[in-house]
Amino acid sequence: VLAFTNAVQDAAHQAGFIESRNYRFTLRSSIQKVLGDFTAPVPLSDFTEAFIAHWRSHSDEGGAEHEEAYYHRFFPKDRVGRSRPGDYKTSKGYIPAFSEEFDRRVRWEVASEFGYDALVGRTLEKTGCAGVAFDADRIATALEAMVPWREENMQPGQVDDTGLLAFVHLLLHRVRTRTAYEHPYLARYRE
Repeated sequence: VLAFTNAVQDAAHQAGFIESRNYRFTLRSSIQKVLGDFTAPVPLSDFTEAFIAHWRSHSDEGGAEHEEAYYHRFFPKDRVGRSRPGDYKTSKGYIPAFSEEFDRRVRWEVASEFGYDALVGRTLEKTGCAGVAFDADRIATALEAMVPWREENMQPGQVDDTGLLAFVHLLLHRVRTRTAYEHPYLARYRE
């Protein structure tokens, strides 16, 4: 992408801005491409693994260097300038620790797109391209398990089932957008 400006400071700012935007747009369009392969709702963890598998084998349009293209396509924008994928390549291929950490980072980025970053910018959720739903059966099971507690601690009619169900869904969506999901990057935060 070429961007023209009449000031060095503006050019530096625009370059960083464009690089950041480009990463998010690439990630979102890549997610949308893989989502198109599914015909039914899929758990986020299963989708993330399918996403990684797809792009590890379909990143190079020429068909020769899929792994290298995968690393370049999803190399985190906050690492650009500090390192590049080639720094982790040996004559035998990429260092296994790099590959493992890279996939962990991609899992974080996908989870963030449907969680923490779901409401920032023109996301898949805000544009109506993709969204998150919670397992209604599991929620119903949890609410059923709460019946004895509700009978003991609440006045009859204080909260009806419809209101409680709406509250649970609201709470789950609220904590989803506040990073309430399992990922190794959040282990120290939880501790």
